[in-house]
Amino acid sequence: MACPHFKLKCISIQEIEQHYKNIEGIINTIRLLGRETYRKAYRKSPQDIVFRVIEHESVDSNFIEGFPKWKSKLNTLLI
Repeated sequence: MACPHFKLKCISIQEIEQHYKNIEGIINTIRLLGRETYRKAYRKSPQDIVFRVIEHESVDSNFIEGFPKWKSKLNTLLI
């Protein structure tokens, strides 16, 4: 069924809730394993959710603010 305002398929509240539960499970897995371990495991196995890594450049620099660059990269993926 198509949404009247968007050219997307509408999904039920139950499907949305299930997606949130799946994402919460992934976040908890990342907390338990750590980001690097999760990234390695993710790259080796097929996934239902697209996971993109955006590296934080200059994260340890006192002179360069890396957040604006990271946010810009994130925005390009979201749009």
